[in-house]
Amino acid sequence: MRYILFILILILTISCGKSDLEIALDLAGDNAGELRKVLDFYSQKASDSLKYRAAVFLIENMPGHYSLGGKNVEAFYKSVDSLLLKERDKEKLRCKIDSVAMHYDLPDEAVRLEDVRHVTASFLIQNIERAFEVWPNGGYSHHLTFDQFCEFILPYRIGNEPLEFWRDSLKNEYNDIRSHGYSEGWRYSAFHACCELNNRLRNETGVTLIPITVFPIEKYSTLKRLPIGDCSYYCSRAMFAMRAKGIPVVEDFTPQWPYQALGHTWNVLLCNNGNELTFGGVDTNPDIVHKADSKLAKVYRKYFKKNKYSLAAVCGREAIPSELSSPFIYDVTSSYINTCDLSVDIAVRSPIFIIKHT
Repeated sequence: MRYILFILILILTISCGKSDLEIALDLAGDNAGELRKVLDFYSQKASDSLKYRAAVFLIENMPGHYSLGGKNVEAFYKSVDSLLLKERDKEKLRCKIDSVAMHYDLPDEAVRLEDVRHVTASFLIQNIERAFEVWPNGGYSHHLTFDQFCEFILPYRIGNEPLEFWRDSLKNEYNDIRSHGYSEGWRYSAFHACCELNNRLRNETGVTLIPITVFPIEKYSTLKRLPIGDCSYYCSRAMFAMRAKGIPVVEDFTPQWPYQALGHTWNVLLCNNGNELTFGGVDTNPDIVHKADSKLAKVYRKYFKKNKYSLAAVCGREAIPSELSSPFIYDVTSSYINTCDLSVDIAVRSPIFIIKHT
């Protein structure tokens, strides 16, 4: 929370009269040259105008996005990768992963690496090129507008994972899902592709809800082989694979059910007809209503673009719940249930001072 406040205050301090892109480049410091290389690369040819706009979108919304890294995090992932080769008992695996995290004193020893100061030109260009290979042609997102593409396909990260070329590692995987189905029309259906890929992901590791509690595993190369986790883990794993294949998905979550002190995370697919269908990544498909019998209180969506109306943006130094401290979440409750605005008068009484004489 302190880091988010720092970024927001810094943005406000230097933002007078400047565009979001200029602010991001100022915040980049010594890394600004890397980000300008990307803009220069896509400004040479008129045919790259959309890729230039994509680069601008990513850079101007980069402040506030970050990785949890450092030498202890790197050692943690190496140890977990080794455990995944040896340990088959899932409960023992969870205990050992948590023990490794405590051994490396995580999350305390994790270093916050701000994207705007660490993302390289080659990484960003590679991500943009791979994303455009599946939009508007080549994937299942040809129905997306450019703005939708920027949120459902383009982002180079899902959470706070260490950056890696996950699109490249997935480039030659799952390409045969296009041959699934009984008619030619299915070949370009985001819905049918999502169902088929989700089935593949489920068959690879299954779904075992055993939460890892000490330090989150978010790195795709490790996450894809992890046979345990909670709903957010499976949601992220599905998003990596589906975005790489051009299937437009995002993540929604409720911070807490109204009837129990637990939250939940799930995926949303943007279909060819414009409908949004919910599903559980690596679990239930979008042809099944997700959590049909569960009542919702509030629902938020994670986007890459900053939300200037988020609590993080408008509350300043006021304390807010950690689940709502991100400036990149949007209230989408009205997409799930009927909502209305309420006005509540709050009477604030003047404090009563009692003076004691001694």
